[in-house]
Amino acid sequence: MGKLVRLIYGKLFDFALDLRQNSPTYKHIVGCEIEATCEFSEWIWLPPGFAHGALLLENSMMEYFCTGTYSPESERTISIFSEEINWSKCDEKIFSEFSKIDKSTLKIKERDLNAMSISDWEKEEFSKIFV
Repeated sequence: MGKLVRLIYGKLFDFALDLRQNSPTYKHIVGCEIEATCEFSEWIWLPPGFAHGALLLENSMMEYFCTGTYSPESERTISIFSEEINWSKCDEKIFSEFSKIDKSTLKIKERDLNAMSISDWEKEEFSKIFV
């Protein structure tokens, strides 16, 4: 589903990973640093077929509007640390800062810690609907 997101308060790196298997940017990730500096922050549109993730750099809150109803049984998690992700389209500063992160010090949800690789995700029939 598509997502319209914005930062209410805080600071984070926001990432979008193209999972549309017929796309020329398939497996490419982009990222931006967002800091809430006023009452109304900018919105980011994430079209269907893109995975979304955020790395909070401080206490933060995001707001989401989605084109579909949340379905936990349909949710999949791909590791942001997957070797198969192509970072060539990501801002160099963000990639540099992200690559310096000590994974052992992250406060990370269990599902994200044990997330699948892109290859594992591709094996699921579910992945074929992203075009």
